[in-house]
Amino acid sequence: MLKRLESKKIPIKRVNVRENKKQAIDESVQNMVFKDPSLKYLASKAFISYVKSIHLQRDKEVFNLKNLDLEAYAACLGLPGAPIINFEKGEDVKKLKNMPRAVLLDLESELDPEKTKRKVRTKTDKMFERTNQDVLTDHYTKLIGDDTNKAAEDDSDDDFLAVKRVIEGDDLDAVADDKAALPSGTKIIQGLGGEEPFIVDSKRREKMLKSKKKMLKFKGKGDHIVFDEEGVAHHPYRIQGEEDFKRDGSAEAQRRKFVEDEAARVKEADAGDKALVKEKRREKKEKRKAREAMENGFAPTAAMPRLESPNDNGEDPLALLASLPVAGGAHSDAGVSEDEERPKKKAKKWFEDDSADKKKTKGKKGRGKVIEITEEPDTLEDYEALAAGLLDD
Repeated sequence: MLKRLESKKIPIKRVNVRENKKQAIDESVQNMVFKDPSLKYLASKAFISYVKSIHLQRDKEVFNLKNLDLEAYAACLGLPGAPIINFEKGEDVKKLKNMPRAVLLDLESELDPEKTKRKVRTKTDKMFERTNQDVLTDHYTKLIGDDTNKAAEDDSDDDFLAVKRVIEGDDLDAVADDKAALPSGTKIIQGLGGEEPFIVDSKRREKMLKSKKKMLKFKGKGDHIVFDEEGVAHHPYRIQGEEDFKRDGSAEAQRRKFVEDEAARVKEADAGDKALVKEKRREKKEKRKAREAMENGFAPTAAMPRLESPNDNGEDPLALLASLPVAGGAHSDAGVSEDEERPKKKAKKWFEDDSADKKKTKGKKGRGKVIEITEEPDTLEDYEALAAGLLDD
């Protein structure tokens, strides 16, 4: 290494330190690492990073792990021994790197079949899986996990805080019958409709009771039922057994009984329908008579229908309409006769012809001219006027 630095013109000088100023810190470092697991984690991570960096160097003449005293380096860091590091061969790494993605996925699925199964991770699952977002958290749990478990087993004071058993959601059904295996305070809810009861042993399971979607698998499948005319619930497809069918009689007898029952039911319904139609006809007839009486100017009689409303104070609107004066009727208050009130039509003279009748008679072929006269001609002048009217065409 020194030769390589000299070739790059990097000066390296040795510094001499006084012997009386030197002090051994191996024991103090070991005590600090033993007391604090986080320091042990940092020391292990530093050792692993250093060894990996040397292993990745291409110049094996300088960077050779076999020539290094790794045990002494681990002791300097305060570790009781050198951490075990597994290195893969370079050829295997190249093969894995150049392997097609599809083949690599197949190999991973064969080695770890549970990895291929996609599991739905809810928001609560992510919250429980969340760890401190510190540096190298996964490495920390791997490195100090074994030591923490051993310390927890040795320490009897922390025994009540240690997790003895973790029951997952799928494992709850397996231990439902064994109540002794469940912790104290666990509630078992029966009768939800499913095959197995619902066990509440945590706040998370208690919160599931408020979610209809999550409780569907514990409620089972619903049954479709219908109600008959008598209000009795039954399955929509009722299939009767052969013995039950024969117990009620032969097929011909049951058919005859069914026809008779239906005929009687239809007859009763027809009687009610006929009475209803008869009543509607009578009401319609009475309304028509009342309307005709009002048009003719007569007051409605007792037999006529009355229109009632909650705020009419006993007054009939039809009677009020009938009492109104009608032009030219018997209830007119003008005091004059019908002949005097109605304008008279001007009478035509015996020799005058209607223009409208003229047009009609002209359009018709094969018919003679027709003149309407009111009086029979008596004098010669009347005959002359009649002849002049006939010759006017």
